[in-house]
Amino acid sequence: MSDHVLKEGVKLKWVQASDGRGRDHRRAVLREDVLVTNMHGQIMADSMSEAAIMLMLALSRNLPRALRNRESQVGPVHGGPAQRQDGGIFGIGAIAADLAPKCKAFGMKVEGISSVVRSVPGFDRMFGRDELAQAVRGFDYLVLLTPYTPETHGIVNARIFDAMKPPATCSTLRAAASWTRTRCSRRCRPGRIAARLWTCS
Repeated sequence: MSDHVLKEGVKLKWVQASDGRGRDHRRAVLREDVLVTNMHGQIMADSMSEAAIMLMLALSRNLPRALRNRESQVGPVHGGPAQRQDGGIFGIGAIAADLAPKCKAFGMKVEGISSVVRSVPGFDRMFGRDELAQAVRGFDYLVLLTPYTPETHGIVNARIFDAMKPPATCSTLRAAASWTRTRCSRRCRPGRIAARLWTCS
């Protein structure tokens, strides 16, 4: 929801943000009498992490094409296993903490990207946000979980996609505005980046 829409909501009394940083961003553009609350902790961690696993497995096994081929009675499509793949998670919070061990259970190497570099269970390595272009070079999967803020707007852009190895995948569960869709669309083609957009915010 854009700042313009929020400012025009003259009858607006309450806004439920998906996270604390989203709450702080919206607070700055709303009237003082509008209540702004946010969710925290494990409320959505289980379902969101399972959605990320679903996307990674579907992409690794080329499920969309397999389903199309089944409908047209074409032979099966075989993808690669998730095991021994490198997964990167951008945005380290409750969802990432729930997702990382699940990725490890598939035999994946898991690395994180965060504004604050710290040790988190389930992660093999942690990168700072300023190391994003370097970090993505080794990823087979990139999952965007970082909340949308002015600082993360468009942070996953064409330069980041160009740094990823083909045919890596990028999916987002919370941060649709954190990647520049129009500029990156030409990178999302067969043999390059298999990007999928999955928004739950």
